[in-house]
Amino acid sequence: MSNLTLVGSAAPNLMAQIAAGQSYLSQEDLNTLGGLKTLAAQNTTVAQGSYEYVPTEQVVQSVGDWLTENGYEFTVHIITGAKGKSTKHIAEFTLTNMVLFNGGGNGKILVVNSYNAECSLYVLAGAIRFCCANGLIAGEHEFFEKVVHRAGEVCRMKLMMLNEKIKIAAEYLKTNFGALVDGMIAQDLKFTKEAQIVLGLSIPNQAKLMVIEKIHPANRHKLRKEDQPANVWTLYNIVNEAVREAARHGMSEFEHNTSLMDDVIRLAKAA
Repeated sequence: MSNLTLVGSAAPNLMAQIAAGQSYLSQEDLNTLGGLKTLAAQNTTVAQGSYEYVPTEQVVQSVGDWLTENGYEFTVHIITGAKGKSTKHIAEFTLTNMVLFNGGGNGKILVVNSYNAECSLYVLAGAIRFCCANGLIAGEHEFFEKVVHRAGEVCRMKLMMLNEKIKIAAEYLKTNFGALVDGMIAQDLKFTKEAQIVLGLSIPNQAKLMVIEKIHPANRHKLRKEDQPANVWTLYNIVNEAVREAARHGMSEFEHNTSLMDDVIRLAKAA
């Protein structure tokens, strides 16, 4: 089993693999990460000696090796934030041979990282929905690891065990996510309740107005067939897609989505 064992700089054999074109990432994504490293060096806000830099190429190579060794087929790409402002980014693995909730989508695992102390390194899970290629995040309570970029033994040990958390995330998707979706599908909603839920969410006002217009009884027939039934699952998907359309960039979409599923479920259960 492959494990992530080095921090601070990528291992020499990893860099040789990348130079030989054997990285799981595309050259475009490798160039993107290189640009983020340059941005961090130009605008560093971290104290020398106290910050543990973790190269995303190494994380992707380690996680990719583990997934491959354990029978998962996948694609991976890098999602970034506002250009020139933040080094925060996501390595998004789509598990192409893991189909969830009755053919509704592929499992995905996200590894979030930064090079300039904008966030910790952490792992979460979700899905890519077939009917709209929309990314769904399981929820803020389904974070599987958080590694603070603080130099020391705790950081190193967590990184060494990162693939154990990838394993847990993959098993969660296979055993729990489908049941969560089934429960959301089973809870029907009236339009007034849907609107109440939407207005209670912490999402951009533009997205709220977009959703309420789409789910209005006069317009519901215009939605894709999969979203026409009025239940918690379809509402979550419609909101999620509106957030994506209103987002300024991939990182912005992600940050609105980390608690979205939890929030929709919570508000749907409220009287």
